[in-house]
Amino acid sequence: MRILNLLALVFVAQIAFSGCSGEGVPGGHDEPAVPADEKPVWIGSLPSDEIQVWGNLIDIRTVYNTKELQVFPQNENYTFGADAKLACGGNPQYAVGLVDMDGPEWVRAGSAATVFMASEFQDLKDGDWVSTGGQFRVGELTYYLHRYTGRDQRTGIKVPRPGKQTCSPMIIGPKVKVNGTREYGTVITRSDGPRATSKINNATLVITPSGDYLASCTGSEGDSSPRFFISSDKGLTWTRYGSYNLSVNKIANMYNLFVHDGVLYMMGLGGSHANLYICKSTDNGKTWSVPSDKNSGLILEGTFHSASVPVAVAGGRIWRACELYASADVDKCPFMLSASLSNDFLKSSSWQQTNIFRDTKYYVSGSNVNVSGLTEGNALAGPDGTVYNFLRSNCTKNSGFGTLLKVTGTTQLAFAPEKYCVDFPGGGKKFTIRYDDVSKCYWALTNPDTDYPANGKLTHAGMDGSNLSHSLMRNRLVLLKSADLRNWKTVDDKILYDPDPFFHGFQYADWVIDGDDIIAVVRTAIPEADGLPIRQHDANRMLFIRINQFRNK
Repeated sequence: MRILNLLALVFVAQIAFSGCSGEGVPGGHDEPAVPADEKPVWIGSLPSDEIQVWGNLIDIRTVYNTKELQVFPQNENYTFGADAKLACGGNPQYAVGLVDMDGPEWVRAGSAATVFMASEFQDLKDGDWVSTGGQFRVGELTYYLHRYTGRDQRTGIKVPRPGKQTCSPMIIGPKVKVNGTREYGTVITRSDGPRATSKINNATLVITPSGDYLASCTGSEGDSSPRFFISSDKGLTWTRYGSYNLSVNKIANMYNLFVHDGVLYMMGLGGSHANLYICKSTDNGKTWSVPSDKNSGLILEGTFHSASVPVAVAGGRIWRACELYASADVDKCPFMLSASLSNDFLKSSSWQQTNIFRDTKYYVSGSNVNVSGLTEGNALAGPDGTVYNFLRSNCTKNSGFGTLLKVTGTTQLAFAPEKYCVDFPGGGKKFTIRYDDVSKCYWALTNPDTDYPANGKLTHAGMDGSNLSHSLMRNRLVLLKSADLRNWKTVDDKILYDPDPFFHGFQYADWVIDGDDIIAVVRTAIPEADGLPIRQHDANRMLFIRINQFRNK
């Protein structure tokens, strides 16, 4: 893979990133090196009016001439002035890298497209590029405008760099796209774009009583309410399914799907964290019951936090984790809910609640564990049947710990006395743990921060690039297993992976076992043809993946 010097992306750490990610594109994920003078493999057809660029971490934006409307891509200190619109004409699109990166390396254009390039070099020393005489400022940088006049624009043009580069060039035109961006897994649905206001959230998956796969999320194509997707061919294809009216069905966020006794359930929160609801479906998720009161699905009133967390069955009861919520991470206080399997889950009276656990900050003497918050717990039955809440644990020094809270009876929740602080890669991010009856092991999909530099600094020059925290390193999804919930082994360290931690996030995976395989949905942030996501946290895809023969790994 091509290696970028970390002066390009990381000022204070030395780590390596691959080149342009693209299926079938040289320099993509885990592919061989590409000599600098070789052309890329262009993917797909070329519309006559379109310009396509190839390079590493390329963003697509639009030129505006007011600071309020547009900043330089990923860098809030670099703003177009009025001279940019005057030089470029109208409000064209442009492709560019971060201010401290190489930017576009190759470009191709359709027969009806005119290619312009803005560069810090007045003379490109290339006869196919002619100066237009235009120039403009972006913050402290001066760009000179050139037009391509050569004949080979449809087969690929190497972007000229006649000297040492201090900022990324821009490729400018009415319609500009990034070519060769990689898709991972099967895309179930997308957001409205890489920087859409409504992001993909609440990815959850279940195998319905009829055997179909049913997935759901919010943020699909700009819809902030839950949408459902069904697959009848084991995840190969997905279609929009059913209708869901948020104002009627209530559940808006932080929900999970599960099946019990042949009935499909959905459990989660209303808008603005308000109230905990449950509803059921008897037609594979096409329609849902209405949780209108405490006898039909309103379980708790108040303000709560949760996620697409698993339920567990133990001691003749079903268990689910939740948190009391005030405003910030420090105000999320865990508790557990349970109901007898013989009761009506839609009745509030069927559910019992433990105490609210408020000691969410703790320090383990003699270690580097300093936990600042507990959230998004997994309800689990231990090897002896004891019920636990295995919680995401925010730690300032790394993301390698989980916290076990033990349930006594149905109402007491406290630290597990045997070993409550557990070494768990990715424990500072949301993870999903489930038990497998065949292997007699617990399995987890998590995001460890194994690439974090030893000196504890990871930055880039753009927006949201200041010292990437451990909790936001989500570019690696791994599979773990344990026989006892306390000792964990990494089984596969690259279920999904990209070496870039700033704009790739494979996170909040929800999964179930289907025979010999694990099937999962993953909230994913990845670059696309329209540019970069804001950051790895802000997802623009819900992916489906299958981990074949997981017990044999």
